[in-house]
Amino acid sequence: MSLTTHVLPAALETSVCFHALDFINNNYVPDCTEMAHDLAHIIAHKGDVLLFGGEKPGESAEIFNQLAYVVACLSFKTGGVRLFGIHFQNYLPDAKPD
Repeated sequence: MSLTTHVLPAALETSVCFHALDFINNNYVPDCTEMAHDLAHIIAHKGDVLLFGGEKPGESAEIFNQLAYVVACLSFKTGGVRLFGIHFQNYLPDAKPD
């Protein structure tokens, strides 16, 4: 199995869009720097769980959701972020007057 045939990139692309839309609707992007560092450690030790599932129910979903959230945060940084060959880049439009 390769990432070109794995469901992860397509699912991630969709999930990141939902998180990014939530950030845009709230006109706020959280600083997820610490979460990104923690997630890097998790993926380094449990990347196989993300790709192939874990022994505990919901274990891979939890890692996936954290990944989607962090990628959505990073997509608002200058230049965005590239993962699995997908370029994620968003921006916060000007705040709308009330």
